[in-house]
Amino acid sequence: TDMKGKYISVYARIGFWIDDPQRVKTLTLGMLWDDGFIAYINGQRVVSQYGPTIPAYDQPASTSDHETCCSCKPDQFDLSSFIDILTPGYNVLALQVHNTSLSSSDFLFIPELFSAELPTPGDVEPDGDIDLDDLKAFAEAWLAGAGENRYIPACDIDSVPDGIINLIDLAVFSGNWPAGL
Repeated sequence: TDMKGKYISVYARIGFWIDDPQRVKTLTLGMLWDDGFIAYINGQRVVSQYGPTIPAYDQPASTSDHETCCSCKPDQFDLSSFIDILTPGYNVLALQVHNTSLSSSDFLFIPELFSAELPTPGDVEPDGDIDLDDLKAFAEAWLAGAGENRYIPACDIDSVPDGIINLIDLAVFSGNWPAGL
């Protein structure tokens, strides 16, 4: 590789899309790395493992005790406390990965970013879209009150569920219909 003896760190970034950050309920970074890294989302530091004390390009990782391999299981870092820094649309995961020395013989980083999202209001099944099956379920639940056989809590989707499927719920469902097509 051209890294040995020439430079000690690599910076990389990749964009990712989030339709609605308010629907994200968990955010996890899976990471294979050697020797240390710092991860950022939208410019904010979110996790560091053996990264340098001073996050500069010419600083070594803080330990050489961390080894990994391409076939190893990635370490998982819960970033759910940083969901509030996500923005609707384009977001950026940036990584600063460091070796412990210029003479290090290996270097590796493989990131994976995962999120779990709440279903779109109106996706009654939920199967990831709002389609005719959801409309059928919504129609069957129409004007049903809590406790009635045809009441479906997943159809009570207005901002404050009130125990009845009504026009306010229909307005939310209709507004989300194009998102599910």
